[in-house]
Amino acid sequence: MVLTVLFGELLAILIIVALIQIIKIRWVHYAMYILILASLAPVIFYAINPVQFQFTGSFPFVEKVDTVKADLDDRKPQVSVEDFKQNQSDYDYVTYTELSQNNSLYRGHLIDQWGKVKKVIANDKVGRQIIMDLNESNQSDLVVVDYHLSDLAKGITNIKENDRIKVYGEGHSLDKTGHYPVIDAHFIEYE
Repeated sequence: MVLTVLFGELLAILIIVALIQIIKIRWVHYAMYILILASLAPVIFYAINPVQFQFTGSFPFVEKVDTVKADLDDRKPQVSVEDFKQNQSDYDYVTYTELSQNNSLYRGHLIDQWGKVKKVIANDKVGRQIIMDLNESNQSDLVVVDYHLSDLAKGITNIKENDRIKVYGEGHSLDKTGHYPVIDAHFIEYE
């Protein structure tokens, strides 16, 4: 894709240089030089930041893609709710108090939680993170959920703020601030 962009840019510059040689009006020369410099800026930016752009069928328009590096490594297929029901009984509900106060006891244990999504964060190292409120009337019962798109139930393309979800996953340590328990999601469905 980069070669296509660079070839198109080179072709445009050659046409403009040829026009500069043919047309002998000085202000046209200046306008064409400015046009060359202006057309180089997006190509240089794209060459430096290639992951941030995706070329669409209506080339040369570009649109920003909301992906994270961890999504590129995620090859696990999405599982349907019906298929996951076989494994659902392996997960135990744990109260927020137990999870936050005795966090080390639940590391590596299969747990489930449900609540309302307060914030969705893209994180290049983990994938995606959700800050989930387990008790909507109390802002202090927050849990961080690490997940990938493949952890969503089949048919769910993404999670948004204010969605009510149920998370099945593995207990993890507290987040880097040391305040909120972290769950490494295995499966997420709408509540």
